[in-house]
Amino acid sequence: MLMLSLNVFDYCILPKVLDLGFNLLTEIPTDAFNGLNSLTLLALDGNPLATLQTESFSRLNSTLRGLSLGGRFLSCDCRIRWVAEWIQKYDLQVTSRERNPQFCGSPPSLRQYTFYQLKHDGKNGGVISLLLNDTKYLILLHCHLPQT
Repeated sequence: MLMLSLNVFDYCILPKVLDLGFNLLTEIPTDAFNGLNSLTLLALDGNPLATLQTESFSRLNSTLRGLSLGGRFLSCDCRIRWVAEWIQKYDLQVTSRERNPQFCGSPPSLRQYTFYQLKHDGKNGGVISLLLNDTKYLILLHCHLPQT
């Protein structure tokens, strides 16, 4: 298991781009990006990350414009609903540099979809839906987590 150590970015001069992709990271600590107040692009793709805690990214919501992530290890469940929220609310651009991009590793029913097809409805306790044919919604997850 490889994890970012605390305070690893303490001596950086406010980077705008941070590429941590393909580094075998398995976890991102909640305070990993403390002090990176001007970060606009973050690459995490190619890492065996099972989830992404919203607390790790909450300080970046006013600056982050691009996020590169996904892969066969990422579990698309209620814990990453913030990605769907940020796409809608902050116009976050989500990409992947992997050869055959796969944004969700599980559940298997989501492997063929992108984060842009997942929509968040904060009014109904955090329902995450999948947009099909640009007109219909199929409810995938009903999250009873606090709003981010």
